Amino acid sequence: MKKGYVRTLILLIGSTLFITCFSQLAVFAYEKAFPPSRIFANGTVIGPIDVGNLSEDEAASKLSEAMGIWQNKQEITVSFSDQKRTIPAMDVKFLLQESIRSAEDGVTNPLYADISKKTVRSVLVEMAGEEFVSNLDVTKLKSEIERKAGLLGKDGNEIVAIKFLRDNLETKVLSRAEMNVTDAEDAASFVEHHSTFTIPAFQTVAFMKDVMVNDQTFSEAFLTEAASALYKASLATNLQIIERHKSVELPSGVEAGYEAKVNESDLDFIVNNPNDTELTVTFKLKQQGVLVAEIRGYPNGKKYTVRQENPKTYPFKTIVRYTSDPSEPAASPGKQGYSVSVYRDVHDSSGEIIDYKLMAKDFYLPVNEVVVKETKEEEVPEEVPEVVTEEPVVDNEEQAKGADEETNQDEEVKESEEKEESPEVNEEAVDEKK
Repeated sequence: MKKGYVRTLILLIGSTLFITCFSQLAVFAYEKAFPPSRIFANGTVIGPIDVGNLSEDEAASKLSEAMGIWQNKQEITVSFSDQKRTIPAMDVKFLLQESIRSAEDGVTNPLYADISKKTVRSVLVEMAGEEFVSNLDVTKLKSEIERKAGLLGKDGNEIVAIKFLRDNLETKVLSRAEMNVTDAEDAASFVEHHSTFTIPAFQTVAFMKDVMVNDQTFSEAFLTEAASALYKASLATNLQIIERHKSVELPSGVEAGYEAKVNESDLDFIVNNPNDTELTVTFKLKQQGVLVAEIRGYPNGKKYTVRQENPKTYPFKTIVRYTSDPSEPAASPGKQGYSVSVYRDVHDSSGEIIDYKLMAKDFYLPVNEVVVKETKEEEVPEEVPEVVTEEPVVDNEEQAKGADEETNQDEEVKESEEKEESPEVNEEAVDEKK
């Protein structure tokens, strides 16, 4: 009897212990498989979203709503030089559950995002070309895109690609122009004192105001030649021409279409750098009497070339003056008039023309030739009128007007097939001052 009681007692105790242990193990296993919803402490932030005092489910719902709004209304912009490309927000995938599970209470935590490296690289190559992208740390740039996406626009949506450039990419000569100068001594002194200057990113530089500031040692003719060399070099880049002037008559040594007339009073040549990197301008002498202007910077995957259209020349008149007074003004040679349209062509990395801009339409009046013929005093009538030869019979002003009308007709036909003119031409000041 006593043995049966003990046996029963042991059986009951064992069963109780088994049931208790089994239930505890079951609860432990369930909690491992299905952990209870966590309540975040006050001050807990995931990405830009405050999830303090919210359960994980509530936090997930709040984050999902914010992510949906951002993806539907925002996009990430990557810029280089004067170009921008957008990455649609829908290309970014958010790692919501991983962000919630790893979040620590009471602090700001990242909202993890992911974007394909292939997507990032293809956008960069399209924008700047393979050469530039091969010198970028694409992995770091990808991480920056993911970081900005995780902040849902709170830290801006634009990324400057040049910040992720490796150290081994060097600047290159983007454009080079030569200009014959009339004063070799001025040219040598100019190169000695003003050989280099920079045009900062997104900044404007004026040749007279900024480069030649407080330097009044050079002739106006030489300064115009130097500014013209810079203008010619600028045309083969993406520099924006803000202010440029030209003469009524084409100066000696300057090619039609490439003049940038300046002086110390009111005429300047001004350019703007639209790139997110600075450009460096260098002047040097190729040989005596030949000034060279070079513009250096990072290649942006595009090439710019200069094209002249509709070049025309206009003959001058010959004026014969009869005089018996040797002190009368001497003879002077004539100069042809010129007109030309200057275009900037934009090429992609394969060399195809993808865009063009009309940069200038220049017209220069012809200069009359004066021929002086001396006569003996007794042979000279009381009043000797000026005699004008018939070479040509058309007056300069009428000739210029007719030529200009002809040019305009040609241009109207051409421009009707072309795109709207560049704003650079509209902004360009073309004061025709001698």
